[in-house]
Amino acid sequence: MPTEPCCEMMGEHLNRKCEQHPDLYDCPDVVITGPPEQSKWGLPIHDGGHSFISIQFCPFCGKKLPT
Repeated sequence: MPTEPCCEMMGEHLNRKCEQHPDLYDCPDVVITGPPEQSKWGLPIHDGGHSFISIQFCPFCGKKLPT
């Protein structure tokens, strides 16, 4: 079930697609990950792996993110 973005900026970042990087963790322009790609919301750590910092609030508008 798709999650509705909490704000316009979140929607833009969640819908961003990169033609150069098939894996979102390889793209330096991807600054947030979330459902359905992940089970948690997070800020990707661009270190060559799939690590991310879990977040509970939108970094753009401050609203609590759905779980």
